[in-house]
Amino acid sequence: MFKILIIFILISEHTYAQLDLTINFNFLSNDKKNFTAQDLIVSSTPNAFASNIHIPEKKILTSPKIVKIPKITLLQLANPKNQIDVSALANIPPAPTLSRIKDPDIKPVEASTLDLAEISETEYKMIQALIFYELHKKYDVSMSLLIELLKDSAGLKKNAHSIDLQARMLYAESANALGLSKEYRYKILQLMNENLGEFMSTKLAQSILKNIQNFKSSDLKKINKLVTTSNLDISKNDNYLYKLAKHSIAEGNLTLAENSLSGISPTSKLYMDAVLLLASVQYRKGKVDAAIAKLEKLIPDIEAKNKKDLVRNSIIATLARLYFQKAKYKQSYLTYLKIDRSSALWLQSVMEQAWAQILSGDHIGAAGNMFSLHTEVFKKAYLPESYVVRSVGYLNLCQYGDALHVLTDLDRRFKNILEKLTQFQSENTNVQPYYSLAKTWFTNNNQGEINSLPRSFVAELATHPSFTQVQVRINAAEEENSIFDKLISDFSNSEVVIKQNITRLKNEVETLKNQKASPEILARNEIKVLVNNTELQIIKRGTSGLKRARANYSSRLEDEKQELKSEAAQAIKTRYNELVVSLGKLLEQEEILAYEIYSGAGEHIRYQMANGKINDRTPAVLTPEEKKSYKWKFRGEVWEDEIGHYRSSLKNVCASDNIAKLKGDQ
Repeated sequence: MFKILIIFILISEHTYAQLDLTINFNFLSNDKKNFTAQDLIVSSTPNAFASNIHIPEKKILTSPKIVKIPKITLLQLANPKNQIDVSALANIPPAPTLSRIKDPDIKPVEASTLDLAEISETEYKMIQALIFYELHKKYDVSMSLLIELLKDSAGLKKNAHSIDLQARMLYAESANALGLSKEYRYKILQLMNENLGEFMSTKLAQSILKNIQNFKSSDLKKINKLVTTSNLDISKNDNYLYKLAKHSIAEGNLTLAENSLSGISPTSKLYMDAVLLLASVQYRKGKVDAAIAKLEKLIPDIEAKNKKDLVRNSIIATLARLYFQKAKYKQSYLTYLKIDRSSALWLQSVMEQAWAQILSGDHIGAAGNMFSLHTEVFKKAYLPESYVVRSVGYLNLCQYGDALHVLTDLDRRFKNILEKLTQFQSENTNVQPYYSLAKTWFTNNNQGEINSLPRSFVAELATHPSFTQVQVRINAAEEENSIFDKLISDFSNSEVVIKQNITRLKNEVETLKNQKASPEILARNEIKVLVNNTELQIIKRGTSGLKRARANYSSRLEDEKQELKSEAAQAIKTRYNELVVSLGKLLEQEEILAYEIYSGAGEHIRYQMANGKINDRTPAVLTPEEKKSYKWKFRGEVWEDEIGHYRSSLKNVCASDNIAKLKGDQ
C-alpha cells in the first residue's frame, strides 16, 4: 500500500478551503479488475478519504525502432549526380534584413449626418423608362415616357443636363428598336451637336457604330471624328468600314476607301458588296488586274447565289467590262452570258456583249443577237445603240444592203424621238417635270407616250439605279409614318383592354369582400387594381406623347421627302440629258457609218466585176457550242433565254484578202 497526496481546491458558493486527502490503493485485498466511481469513498475528515481500488495490469508495448534519416542538403536534391559544389555555397547572396514595419497611423472616424436626397419627378420618370426599356423590352412605353420627360427640354437642361442627354439618347434607341430608323438618326445627329462629356461621347459613338446602317454616307464626316476621339476599335465593324469607304469615295480619298474595303471580313454579309466596290476603286486607281483578280475569286460563290440577286449580276457585269478593257473579248463575251435575264443590267449587257463579239471578229453572232432585240418581244425597250451594233456587224460581213437598211431604220425610229426629247428639254429647265415623268410611268406604265415622250424612253429613266435608289429612301420614310400610326393605334387598344381589366378586378375584390376573404387575398387583388391603374395612366399620357412625336416627325418627313424628291428629280434629269447626248452622237455617227457602207459596197461591186472570188470564211472564235447556237432568218418566236446565243444566217461575203484571220482571243 502507498499513499498519494492530492491537493484539491474546493470551490463552493461562499468558501474556499484546502484539504489534504489521502487515497489508499490496496492491490492485495480486492480482486476487482475494474473499478468505478462507487469504489471511491470520500470523507469530510482530512486524510479519511480511502478506498481499496484494484488497478488492472497494463500491457507494455515494444517501442518501434528508431529510423535514422540521413542528412540531405538542397544541393544534393538539385544535383542528379549527387555531386556537391561547395564553392557554390559562397555565392549564395545574403538575405537582407527586413525593415521594421511602422505602426499604422489610425485616425478616429468622425461621423456626420447628411441630408437625404429624394428622387425627383424627372428622375422617377427616367427610372420608369429604363425599367420598360431594359427589363420589359416595351420600347413603345419607354419611348412615350421619354417624350413626356423631354417635353420641357429647357427646364430639364437647366436642372439636370446629364439626365437630359441620357433621356434623349434612350429615346433615340427606343425609336430605333421600334423600326423608326430615321427618327433615331435625327435625334443622334442632334446629340452630336451638344457639348458631351467623355462618358456620353463614348456611349453615343458605341450606339452609332452598332446602328451605322441607319446613317447616310455623308454623315460619316462628323461620325468619324467622334469615333476617332472615343478611341473605339472599328477594325471588326464591317458595316462601318463599308460606309466609311463610300464616304471616302465621295470625298475623293480612294486610298482610304481601298484600305477600308480591304479590311472587311470574307465571312461578312457585306463581303461581295465590298469586293464589287473595291474593284471599282481599284479600276479608278489604274489597278485593273488587281480588280479582275478580286472579282474572279467570287465567281465560284456567286454561281450558287440567287440569279436574280442585284449584287451577283453587278459583279458579273463589272468583271465582263474589265475583261473588255483588257481586250480579253472571249472572256468578256462568256461572262456577259451569265447575267440573268430578269436583271435590269441584262439588255445593256447584251449590247456590250455584241461589241465584244465585233471586236473579236464574231460579226455573225453580233448581228444575230442585235436582230433578236429588234423583234416584237422588245418593242417597248429603248435600244438605239443596238441598231448601230447590228449595222456594224453587217458591214463587216460585207452585207451592205442589210447594213444600210438597219441604219435607215435607226434614222426613221429615233430622229423624231430626238426632236421630242430636245423640245421637252428646252421647255423644262426645272427638275420637277422630270420627276413627274417617272411618277406618271409608275402610275400607268402601259401608256404609249408620256408627255409626248415615248414610253420606252421614260421607262429607261424610271428604272435606272440613280433614280430607284432615291425612291427606295422616299418609300422608307413613308413607312416610318405608318409605324407611328400603328403605335398610336396599339396604345388606344391597350387602353380599352386595361379599363376592362380594372372593372373585372374591382368586381372580384367586391366579391371577395362579401365572401369575407382573408386580408392577404384582398391585398393581392387590390394591388392588381393599383398596378392596372398605374399602367392606364402611363398609356393615356403615352398616347398623347406619341401623337405629338408623330406630328413632329411628319413635319420633318415632308421636308425630307421634298429633298429626296428633288434629289430623285435631279437624278432623272441628269440621266435624261445623258441619253439625249448619247442619242445625238449615235445619229451623228449614222452619216459616217452610211459613208462606210456606200464606200464598202462600191469596192465590193468592183471586186466582183473583176471576177474576184468569195470564199467560205472560218467561223469566228466566239462561236458558241452547237447546242447553244441558233442560225436564223427570223420566221417565228424569239425565246428570251436564247438571247445572246443567236447567230445571223447571213454569210461573210467579203474578199478574202481584205479579212484578217483571227488566231485566238486577244
